Amino acid sequence: MRRKLVITLTTLHGTRQITLGQVARYSILILLMVAGGAFALSNYLLVRATDSLQVLESEHLALSSDYDQLNMTLEQVTEQRNLLKEEREALEVRYQRALGSQQLYLTELDTLSGRLETLAQDRQSLEAQTARIASERESLEAQMEQLAEARLQDNEMMGQQLAALDELAQERTALENQNEELAQSLTELGATLGLTEQFEGLDAAERAALIEARARERRMLLHMIPNGLPAQFERVNSDFGSRTHPVTKKKAMHRGVDLKMKKGTPVFATADGIVETAGTDNKGGFGKIIRIQHSFGFRTYYAHLNKLLVRPGEYVVKGQQIAESGSTGRSTGPHLHYEVRQLWTALDPAPFMSWSLDNYEQLFEQVGEIKWDSLGKQYPLRMATTALQ
Repeated sequence: MRRKLVITLTTLHGTRQITLGQVARYSILILLMVAGGAFALSNYLLVRATDSLQVLESEHLALSSDYDQLNMTLEQVTEQRNLLKEEREALEVRYQRALGSQQLYLTELDTLSGRLETLAQDRQSLEAQTARIASERESLEAQMEQLAEARLQDNEMMGQQLAALDELAQERTALENQNEELAQSLTELGATLGLTEQFEGLDAAERAALIEARARERRMLLHMIPNGLPAQFERVNSDFGSRTHPVTKKKAMHRGVDLKMKKGTPVFATADGIVETAGTDNKGGFGKIIRIQHSFGFRTYYAHLNKLLVRPGEYVVKGQQIAESGSTGRSTGPHLHYEVRQLWTALDPAPFMSWSLDNYEQLFEQVGEIKWDSLGKQYPLRMATTALQ
């Protein structure tokens, strides 16, 4: 039988026996755990040390760069200091060769010492200036990029402005041509309106104003005296003058014109005026008829209408629709009987129907039944009456 060393442990909870082998195994287990913990701790410290070394290495590189820059700055300061020393030596030689004034020599030495102290202060400020210059360099690079972009934009704007100037030059040339054409047109219009003598001494604006005043007067007369077509028609069935009536077959004076058109065609007033009659004519055979009184004793008649759109006493303006054409009364088909009278005297409507601003003088030459001279005294724009006097 083997002999075993037994350790007896007695506690409050009881007695326990432990052999030497168990003690050895526990000891080895504890040593292994301590060794593992030490290994993990050493690895963790090694990693931390490696990171710290890398940080220190990067800081060392940065410090090396700064050190190199400082060395360059120190070299420059050293060169300046050597130059100052050479100047100092030269001054010493100069002052030794001079009158030998010790006070001047000491003053120059004090000055040089002050300059050396200034250089020392400048050396201290160089480091701060180096950092500031680097920052300003970055700022200047950014500004240069902005200036380059602004230059490109300025070039584009300059191109646009040059193009705009070319367009303005072309517009100016066109305006000059238009002014010449306008002057020529004003001269021609003035000759048409008989204003050639009155144009003397007037500029273009004054001539245009005079023409506008004369044209306004003429347009006013064109609103007061019947002119233009009373309706759109296909053809003239019967002109003004003696004819054989299509219904009675008797020869009689036809005091107007018969205009063939479809039933319901709009009929318009040929001048401003007041409606005298708007109803049915049972005696004259005109059927539904409208009679309008205009200025200067003129009247217009619109007969054989289908529908009346105005009433007696109403004021109408030139171009206003007053009725629709038809075939009422003694009629052989849809048409409009249109008359123009002056103081109850029937006039040929044809010259009035073709009268407009373009052929303004034509009416006064073709219609001789009216004393245009007296009207021309009130409205001097009419040149034909002046020529007839």
